[in-house]
Amino acid sequence: MADASFLMVTCQRGAETALKNDLTAAAGWRLAFSRPGFVTFKHDSPTADWPDSPFARTRSHSVGKAQSDQLAELLDRFDGVLDGLADRHPGGFDHLHVWARDRAVVGEFSFEPHAANPLVADVAQRIYQHLTAGGRVAASEPNQTASRGQSVLDVVLVDPGQWWFGWHRAEDLPSSWPGAIPPVDAEQDVVSRAYFKLAEAVAWSQLPMRPGEHVFEIGSAPGGACQRLLELGFRVTGIDPAEMDPRVLEHRHMTHVQAHAEDLKRSVYRDARWLVVDATIKPQKTLWAVEGIVTSSEVSVRGMLLTLKLGSYERAEEIEQWTQRVRSWGYPRIAVRQLATGRREICLAASK
Repeated sequence: MADASFLMVTCQRGAETALKNDLTAAAGWRLAFSRPGFVTFKHDSPTADWPDSPFARTRSHSVGKAQSDQLAELLDRFDGVLDGLADRHPGGFDHLHVWARDRAVVGEFSFEPHAANPLVADVAQRIYQHLTAGGRVAASEPNQTASRGQSVLDVVLVDPGQWWFGWHRAEDLPSSWPGAIPPVDAEQDVVSRAYFKLAEAVAWSQLPMRPGEHVFEIGSAPGGACQRLLELGFRVTGIDPAEMDPRVLEHRHMTHVQAHAEDLKRSVYRDARWLVVDATIKPQKTLWAVEGIVTSSEVSVRGMLLTLKLGSYERAEEIEQWTQRVRSWGYPRIAVRQLATGRREICLAASK
């Protein structure tokens, strides 16, 4: 193991092929192990840079695995793995993150990655108690959000009685969250699940959006994303021919334009500083509609969050074309990610 690099990655179920294509395109990386929602890779160099992909929800140095129906045996195996890391991490780790690979496709069979999982919480607590007894984890609880630069010990529950071990250093917000899943209360009363998607998109993208600025959302009905934007203190205009939820419309900073975006004069968008689009249409139509808005001399949009529906993962090969098109509009800072709260789609964040 000292003479090679091993990388373990979790992703949304169904995205494995797109993920493998992205990561094995990087020189020297090859597939090692694959299960729906969980893939590992190997490189012969111990210092190889990690490849990236918008479909990689988490990335960790893979350091071993254990399989048993006995908790004590799993913990013993984990101890052996940690002994092998003692030279590299003599002071232990700052955090312990424990999560399970997605048990279903997001949105199917009512599955949501951010929903509470009592089994995972119980296993995490048992592992944590075992590790803190040996002084190997500094955090006061398992599955806390890490700070940038902190070391994180990772345990992925791949199958019943099968644990994979790894570690990573928190470099951005998603890598600070356990399983790169935003810490939101899935049981709160929201207008629609778009609330959770927008919350994750704003946090992940780190766009310099300030309370009080005007955000336009295209495809806003019934209003889940608008609900979150209003909570964050923005002035919001939702554009959609369908009806909006009354709980959103009653907010004093909410305006609903009941129309199709392409039917509106460009002057309607004159006050827009940020644009959010999550419409159930093909990516080409989304990009066509957005291009007509942001390239108008009457409009000065600083940045945008675009949801681009894939339909099929075979369309993943078009993502680079989409990003180049957005960049040509004068938005050089672009990031693309399949959100944990999203479905078969990617979120494109762009700013000037």
